[in-house]
Amino acid sequence: MACRNTELLRATLAHIEANPEQWWQGDHRGPGRRGEILDFAARAVVLAGGVWAFGPVQHGPDRALNFLIEESGDSAGDVELVRGVRVVDVRARAKRVLGLDEETARDLFHEGIENVEELRELVDALCASASEEVM
Repeated sequence: MACRNTELLRATLAHIEANPEQWWQGDHRGPGRRGEILDFAARAVVLAGGVWAFGPVQHGPDRALNFLIEESGDSAGDVELVRGVRVVDVRARAKRVLGLDEETARDLFHEGIENVEELRELVDALCASASEEVM
């Protein structure tokens, strides 16, 4: 497991713990009408300053419009043109800003995480692993 930005990882978890009603791991932008209910990946990119390219979309044919406006650090391979806007998928941005490898991103962003305690255990393990790599 690898995470290079433990500060953002902890800040994301802290936001979720303080506002559990705004967390839902089932989709990047959950069932809230204003787009305030986010999964871990989406919350991390919002805390890192990411800007949504489109309004909140929960379900239906436009569900895939949970994209962020491209920013300078995004990989060219992650950028696509959607409705005339250069965008990046939430997951790709979250991997970049958190400094995650593919396996760690898959574990952390998994929709099967059902409670904050399970999420906290995973974040704690990532932070412990990151501090061991520094030593």
